[in-house]
Amino acid sequence: MEIPNQFEILTNSNTRFQASGWIRLAAVLGIRLCLGLALLLAHSPAMAQPVTSAAVNEAIDRGIDFLRTNQKPQEGKWPEYEEYGCGQSALVLLALLNCGLSADDPTVASGLDYLKRTTPTKTYEVALQTMAFCAANPQAYVRQIRRNVEWLEKAQAKNGRDKGGWGYSATGGGSDPSNTQFGVLALWEAQRTQLTKSPESMRLSAEYWKKRQNDRPNDPDRGGWSYGFNDGYVGSMTCAGIASLIVAEDSLEVLDVNIRGDSLECCLGEQRESLSDLGLRWLERNYAITQNPTSDGNGVWWLYYLYAIERVGRLTGERFIAKHDWYREGCELLVRRQDSLQGFITEGGNVSNRITDTALALLFLSKGKRKVVMGRLSLEAEASKSGPRHAIQHLTGHIEDAWKRELAWQSMGLQQSKVEQLLEAPILFLSGSKAIQLDDRSKKLLKEYVEQGGFLFAEAKNGDGCNGEAFDTSFRQLMQELFDTPLQKISPEHPVWYAEAPVNVSSLPKDYWLYGLETCCRTSVLYSPISLSCRWEVHRPNGLAFQGLPPRLQRECEAATIIGVNVATYATGRELKEKLDAVEVIRTGQTKVQATRGILRVPRLQHSGGAEDTPRSIPNLMEVYRRELSSQVVVDSPIISVERAVLEDSLIVYLSGRRKFVFSEPEKVALREYFQNGGALIGDAVCGSQEFADAARTQLNEILPGSIWKKVPADHPILTNEFRGFDIRRVSIVNPGVGGKGQALQIQKYEGPPVLEMLIWNDRCVAVFSPLDISCALESRQSTQCRGYPRPDAAMIGVNMLLYCLLN
Repeated sequence: MEIPNQFEILTNSNTRFQASGWIRLAAVLGIRLCLGLALLLAHSPAMAQPVTSAAVNEAIDRGIDFLRTNQKPQEGKWPEYEEYGCGQSALVLLALLNCGLSADDPTVASGLDYLKRTTPTKTYEVALQTMAFCAANPQAYVRQIRRNVEWLEKAQAKNGRDKGGWGYSATGGGSDPSNTQFGVLALWEAQRTQLTKSPESMRLSAEYWKKRQNDRPNDPDRGGWSYGFNDGYVGSMTCAGIASLIVAEDSLEVLDVNIRGDSLECCLGEQRESLSDLGLRWLERNYAITQNPTSDGNGVWWLYYLYAIERVGRLTGERFIAKHDWYREGCELLVRRQDSLQGFITEGGNVSNRITDTALALLFLSKGKRKVVMGRLSLEAEASKSGPRHAIQHLTGHIEDAWKRELAWQSMGLQQSKVEQLLEAPILFLSGSKAIQLDDRSKKLLKEYVEQGGFLFAEAKNGDGCNGEAFDTSFRQLMQELFDTPLQKISPEHPVWYAEAPVNVSSLPKDYWLYGLETCCRTSVLYSPISLSCRWEVHRPNGLAFQGLPPRLQRECEAATIIGVNVATYATGRELKEKLDAVEVIRTGQTKVQATRGILRVPRLQHSGGAEDTPRSIPNLMEVYRRELSSQVVVDSPIISVERAVLEDSLIVYLSGRRKFVFSEPEKVALREYFQNGGALIGDAVCGSQEFADAARTQLNEILPGSIWKKVPADHPILTNEFRGFDIRRVSIVNPGVGGKGQALQIQKYEGPPVLEMLIWNDRCVAVFSPLDISCALESRQSTQCRGYPRPDAAMIGVNMLLYCLLN
């Protein structure tokens, strides 16, 4: 939609600023009408939207309420599957704890008291009780956890074809994969609390799962697991096998690194496809989300399968299985199937299982919604073959320890992805030894990921038995090609050395350093010339140190891990998007519009204080303006010289930078005439630069004698949708705080009205200025080193500034 024709009266190169008052009023009224119609069109009813994080959170809350109301208040337990003792109540408590309820919550506390009074005698209840105690407060239930672990160790089959498995009880009966997966999960959770270790039980369990997997070559069901020896292969049991093998191998320190004396061997040859990888291939071939997939078509226990597939996705980092976003698809089904009155979620048909079904559904919804902190990027066709396979999982565990919250990671393949999918992970980690060879599409995709706010963290597998010189050379060349600037050594004062904890640099290999690329106000690419992930592989979280690691290597691995945690803190500011929220992508240049009269264009003013530091900020803002208002604009934003002949073609100009500057006398004269003839200015201090903000205020006051700067009050119309923009009376404001070398990065975030100032001259607002950063946020994303706003808020503030100057 074009800006109204009346606008041409104001943009004519000869008569632009001489329009009479009634003509200008007509133009303004025309603009208001046109923009109002645009907003009506832009916000017309649309088709049903995909499931949102808010909808999932609401479903979780209603499911919690249902479970609360169905607890037996005097006993603290729940009334289903009582033939399995306390198992079902433990499952409900596990779900409630994962949904965010604390051990002090009255419902949970009552349930935990019931569990504490109960001595379980069957595998399901022993395992689930252990997992509930570990999730609640392991130190408060040390005796019960150790008792249960001892029970599981003794109850595990030690010989015969059931060797390594668990049955329903400690005496008699054969083992089965369902009981066995719960036995493994309970031992693993107990180990993660650092209270117990069960290496022999984990070894036997790994053997159990290996011998029960279909490993016949060329069999269409190769990689799958069945419940019984003569049953068909089924999704729930295949998920159980995948997760159990990953858990057992991690417990047994089956890693992709060797230790030789005081050194690491980080390159052990081409990674072979693991048994868990074979299981994933089966899931890809048989993927289903509406039912438990089976080779014989008789799938049941759908919610049990969803609980299992969530576990697989979380442990493997696979956000997509067979190109399906399994979590999103599962959420859409569960939200639709939730009872609108009582809040329970069931498979349908069996009314008596509402409590158990709801608990399984809540485990899927709550555990699967953990926010993604990092993605493991592969340049090859298979996303799972980049770097040691446990490294990102271990690093994520250390980030969880530092941030005191549960997180997720993902595996991603560059060749199969779109930028929106890559941006699901705020950090992409790339590891390699071979020369990088990318086609033009992949290069463009990687560049766009960084420009849209992503953070690229790369390493060469170099040294430690690896030869990564080819990767090192090609990566440096690629960064030069994509961003037109070489990698530079990171300053010793950079937050990656201290953001979460200080790095003991003396513990790292001799002459080690990090390299990076700056984009706007932050580092967006970080590169290590040796492998950090090799060291993450052996430095396991939860205090589970790799056995036999020499002290020097232990210190080295700890320092490498701290670098990884610091990078996560620096790159994200500990702020992660909700898993189901749409990724904000701003693409400019998609619709070519010529800079003709009647089309809005906002050029940037040339000056010596950093006018060129954020070249994409205003194009990105204009793209948001175009998209939200369905208006034709010129997205391009050239830097223009401050001359009368150039200024007169612009209704609004933009002023931004980060250093002190001074306009020349001829420039001041040209700007004074520009404002006299009705022009307006918007701007901001890049990265919240006080130096630039002070210079901008001083220069504009000198240009317009008698002008006054006024702070915009919280109830001013520019902060509302009065001018067809956004209600921005409450936005997020980020202040990186003091910090400093050796100190953790103190990121302060609060909500309130944006900090804006108006320059009033001759009773007219001629400029709207933000002393806090907008440009850097629009360029990529809000930086942890900037005083300013996150990108979505910065965009809304910028649109409101434009609309106010156009329509006021």
